[in-house]
Amino acid sequence: MKPRIAATLLCALVSSSCATSQSNSNAATPRENGCAIELMREGIPTQSVRLLSNVRARCTGDIAADRARCERLLMDEGCRRGAVVLWQLRESPLRDTEDGIQLEAAAGVYR
Repeated sequence: MKPRIAATLLCALVSSSCATSQSNSNAATPRENGCAIELMREGIPTQSVRLLSNVRARCTGDIAADRARCERLLMDEGCRRGAVVLWQLRESPLRDTEDGIQLEAAAGVYR
C-alpha cells in the first residue's frame, strides 16, 4: 500500500473513532419508568455531576393535586434520559387553558 493511502486510511480511522467516542460520552443509557432516582428538592449535588438535560413534567387534573405523583412523572422523564439525580427543582403554573403545574429540573449522572 502506498504511504499516502495508508496515511489517509489511518486518519479516517482515527477520525471516526474519535467522533464515536465523543458522541457516546454525552449519551446515557435510558432507564425504565419507576427507576431509582434522587430528587433534590433544594440545593445542588455535593458530588461532581454531568448534566444530561433539563426535564419537565406537566401535571393536570388529579395529578396536579397530588405532589408525589407529579414528582414521579418528573423522575420518570429523568429515568428515560438515563439520569440518576435531579436538582434545581422549579415549579410554575401552566400558562395555557389547562389548570395545573409544571415541574422542571436539571437531570444528570454522577461522575
